[in-house]
Amino acid sequence: MSRPVVLCVDDEKIVLDGLKEQLRRRSGGEFGIEAAQSAEEALEIMAELAEDGVDVPVILSDHLMPGMRGADLLVAVHERHPRTLTILLTGQADADAVGQALNDADLYRYISKPWAEEDLVLTVREAIRRFFSDKKLEEQNAELGRLNRDLRRALREVKSLRDRLAADNKYLRDEIATSAGVREIVGHSAILRAMLDQVDLVADTDANVLILGESGTGKELIARAVHGRSRRAARPLVKVNCAALPANLIESELFGHEKGAFTGATNKRIGRFELADGGTIFLDEVGEMPVELQAKLLRVLQEGEFERLGGSKTLTTDARVIAATNQDLRQACAEGRFREDLYYRLAVFPIEAPALRERPDDIALLTRHFVAKYAPKMGKPALHITTSALERLANYSWPGNVRELENIVARAVILSTGSSLEVPALAATTGPTRQTHAPRTLRDAERALIVEALEACAGVVGGRDGAARRLDVPASTLRDRIRRYEL
Repeated sequence: MSRPVVLCVDDEKIVLDGLKEQLRRRSGGEFGIEAAQSAEEALEIMAELAEDGVDVPVILSDHLMPGMRGADLLVAVHERHPRTLTILLTGQADADAVGQALNDADLYRYISKPWAEEDLVLTVREAIRRFFSDKKLEEQNAELGRLNRDLRRALREVKSLRDRLAADNKYLRDEIATSAGVREIVGHSAILRAMLDQVDLVADTDANVLILGESGTGKELIARAVHGRSRRAARPLVKVNCAALPANLIESELFGHEKGAFTGATNKRIGRFELADGGTIFLDEVGEMPVELQAKLLRVLQEGEFERLGGSKTLTTDARVIAATNQDLRQACAEGRFREDLYYRLAVFPIEAPALRERPDDIALLTRHFVAKYAPKMGKPALHITTSALERLANYSWPGNVRELENIVARAVILSTGSSLEVPALAATTGPTRQTHAPRTLRDAERALIVEALEACAGVVGGRDGAARRLDVPASTLRDRIRRYEL
């Protein structure tokens, strides 16, 4: 490390040489000495030493010099090198110069000529000790500031991770509660095997997947298969049913919100895209997403960026998107209900979920699977499935697809009193329930109409094949009526 340097400035060479000699004789090699015969030369030397990383703890300057005077030099030094301590040498009682230096240059000392050599050297040594003490304190404060910033950043990261972990735990608890016993994809038909081949092809990529198909065909199971066979399988598959949420809550659900973002937002909420970082987000019934929110979804797909509702900080996510719909999104684009650019972002790799009527070879296998699933739950013995029961199931058109078959089999298990599965007449089971008498009140009439629509749509509320569309009402309105009538 370079020795510190004391800079002496005086326009009279004989005075400057004497000053240097006194300091050299008394310094004992503690510091180096540089000299300048003008203020301008002194500033150049200071700049060069600073560029070389050499400390200049003290500058001693005469006041009365041609050009820039000593007091002005010390002001300039204080502005450019604020740690350097300044000492003004005056040959007379120049009160104005001393006052200027005290006020503007934060003058450390002033010494009147002639001076005692011992006092001069003692003052310089004290100034050097003060310089390095201040420098050490400044460095310690800077290090403390850096540590504080690091600590605050670490605390923010811990809080973020804690919030993320809490959100992960809540989501996983909800997932366990709602997905207990989720069935796997069952079947061996050629059309199903071809679809599973597509799943295998796309699973280990990060391509967005759009799953198309009628209600009840198992689009969520396909999404789970894609995620489970991908390199993201260790992270959650985060689900969002776009048809099940009111339009004013979908944005908060997807992107989260800050505390106070709207009435009722009493706490910060982490959105599903943030929760799915590193994993997969499944947007079910994506065709039901409001047009005004589609632009924000497009931005996430293009840039991986979003803001929480009520927040200004831009967040990023690395979430793979799998979407599903039972709608004709091309037709929705033509009608202005769905953004065309968003459609092409989602449909990088489309997968068609086959309807159950297209895979009749799988009906018997699915029936056995559902009997094995529900019989133990309902305290029934292993039920024999007769050929006539399978024929009855095979001859039905299954508008509600696999979901409807599962419901029918579960109901048949309950109704079976012997050792064989008793499949009811499907026309009566799945057809609309007709009123045998006129409803007595408007409430009765509305309830009956809703029941009829739900039975005709196999319990599906939203989407193209849902009861809401059949009744020509918003899905949110129908769900409100379902809760009201406790259906």
